[in-house]
Formats: sequence, structure tokens, C-alpha cells
Amino acid sequence: MLFNKQLKAWLTKFKKYKVNYKDGFFHLSNLANSPYTIVETFKSSPFCNYKAEKKRITVKTLFLNAQLYYLKLEEGLWILVSDQEFKKNVVMHNIYDEELPLDYHFINLHYNQKAFTSKLMLINGMVLTDKTWNLFKAGHAKTSYHFKDAHELNITIYFTNQWLVKELTSKSYFKNSNLDSFFKSENTYLFLPDIDLGSDAFYQDFLYLLKQKDSNEKTKEIKHFLNDFFKHFIDKYNLEPINEHYFKLADKDRKYIQQTEKYLMDNLVYSFPGVDAVAEKVGVSPTKLKTDFKVIHNQSLYQYYRYHQMHLANKLLSEKASTVKEVATLLGYENASKFAAVFKEQFGVQPSSLIKEQAV
Repeated sequence: MLFNKQLKAWLTKFKKYKVNYKDGFFHLSNLANSPYTIVETFKSSPFCNYKAEKKRITVKTLFLNAQLYYLKLEEGLWILVSDQEFKKNVVMHNIYDEELPLDYHFINLHYNQKAFTSKLMLINGMVLTDKTWNLFKAGHAKTSYHFKDAHELNITIYFTNQWLVKELTSKSYFKNSNLDSFFKSENTYLFLPDIDLGSDAFYQDFLYLLKQKDSNEKTKEIKHFLNDFFKHFIDKYNLEPINEHYFKLADKDRKYIQQTEKYLMDNLVYSFPGVDAVAEKVGVSPTKLKTDFKVIHNQSLYQYYRYHQMHLANKLLSEKASTVKEVATLLGYENASKFAAVFKEQFGVQPSSLIKEQAV
């Protein structure tokens, strides 16, 4: 096939793209024309173990360990589910070959897992997950930044305009939705942070199905989950206030925001460091950081920090049977009553109620 010859020629050409190191990050490239080119690029890379019958790719390099499952569900529709552990700071550049077809949009649900390793036995082994939805029109995927020791899970759905018109536009939840408006607009990408627990199970559900032997029933069940996946995203998007400056943020601005997210997540067991300290840490002015962070997250740095701190507290109280005083002290509160007031504001219940429920 002509397309396969073109791709083979590109992969040969791809060898000249060397890994660069700049500003503390290793810069890698990914041929992102379609899910097919992504899979073929991975298969052709060094240190790759490819299992064709399982549609599984395992990669172990100096930069990351990764495992990828994929499946072409029908013409114009693919799913990729990946598990990545980064050993270095990595910038992934999505690049495109003009000689190859470029007609796949994609929507991605990204889980960034923060594992706490500490001498403090109370918190050691706890895992928090930060989630973000990403949507890109064909040919417009942005540069992505990944930090050393990050553990990232991804569900990525690739679809063409033909599939969009044939399948999604017929759904009642799509008609007159913000997503419908997005595809009719000149905007090319979308990022939506997600604090809804309803999307937590998507990754394990899809991964479980992709590990099963190929069959019509398997494909049918995955497409059933995809309906819920798209509906969840559209319902969230319909409720999300989008700032007019949202689509004007540069890649370097998103880098600062991602660095800020990581810094705040790494410091949940301390008092809030303050906007000035965070801005100095990531190398941007406090005013710009506050403005850009609010554009993306629709909340301040402190609100973001407190939300994740309270979810850590929730896990400690419900899973490790910690006392309210222990958790309050760990998280830097002057006394248990101040901590309890913030916790109740977040969850609507007293923190002591979680311990009582567990004891019953």
C-alpha cells in the first residue's frame, strides 16, 4: 500500500530526529498524524516489545517505562490506553508529516497519580489522582510536559470527521452542546480539569476490556463505554465557564501551570506556600501565574491546593483510620477544629464521621 510505503519512508527519516536536552527537559518527538502512525512509531522504536495478538506495546527506555493497549473499533475510530512512568523530565513534541493523511481528532482523559513516599508512616503509600480532559482537532496537538517520577494513565479516543458526523452528531446529548459548538468554531484545542469522581473508573473499565481476546462482543462493549465517556465529557464541558483568554495561552504558559500543579501536589503536607513563593519556584510573575492558573482551573492556587489537601485528608481518615488531630497536624493546621471546619466546607460532613463509619 502507498500509505505504508510513505510511513516506512517517514520512519526512516525519523531516525535523524535526535533527542535534545534543554532547560532541564529531554525533548522527544512523536508522529501524531493518526493512531496508526503513533502505534507504528512506537513499534519501530528501540527498546520496544510488541505483542501483535494482544495489541500491546511495552517500552522501556532511559526516559520512561510505558505500556500501551490499542484497538481499531471501526473505520475512523480507535482507542489507546497507556500507563507511563517517567524517569526523567520529558517534553513530547507532536509532529506531523504533510505527506501523510491528517484527519484524526482526539479526546484524552489524563490521570496524573501522585504517590506519597515519606518517613511519615501516616502518609506513606497514599496515592492521589489529578485528572484532566484534553481535546484536539486534527493536526493541533500541543506540546506536553512530563516530570521525573510522574506516573500517568491515559485514555485516548481518536476519531475522524466522518465518524463524528455519522455517530456522535446523532446523539441527543451532543446536539446544541458546547462540544458541537467547538467543532463549528475556529478553536483547535481544549483543556478541562476534572474533579468529578464519576470519571475515576473509566481507565480500569477500558483497560480490562482491551486485555480481553478480540471479539465482536468486546468491541461492542467498548463502544458502549465510549458512549458514557463522551457523555460525561460533554456534560462537564456544558457546565464549564470558559474564559475568553483560555484559547490564547501559549505552550510555555501551560508549562508554568503544570509545574505549579506538581509543586502544590508535592507540598500538600505543609502549609500553603503562598503565590509569591510558587511563582518564584516556576519562574513567572505572581500576577501572570494567578491569572493563567485561574483561566485553566477556574479556581485560585489556594483553592486548588486546599481541594487536593482535603481529599488527601479524606483518604487518610477513611482508609488508614487516622485521628482528626493526627491529620490536622500533618496538614499544618493550628488545631483540629480549624481543620474540621475546612473539611466540612469541602465535603459537607465532619471529618470524625468517617472514622465512626469505619468503626461500625
